Amino acid sequence: MPDELVKMFLEEVIDSISNLSDALSCILQYYCVAVEENKFIESKNYESKEEK
Repeated sequence: MPDELVKMFLEEVIDSISNLSDALSCILQYYCVAVEENKFIESKNYESKEEK
């Protein structure tokens, strides 16, 4: 019986870790996109200032 509990517990832990890594990769993806967009916006702002 304890072996079954340990097995169930480990499966839960593994599921949690994989969910966490999915969430982290998702967050990183959004962060990278946001940084790229921010750089693009800043470069556009810089170009418009140069034109003045």
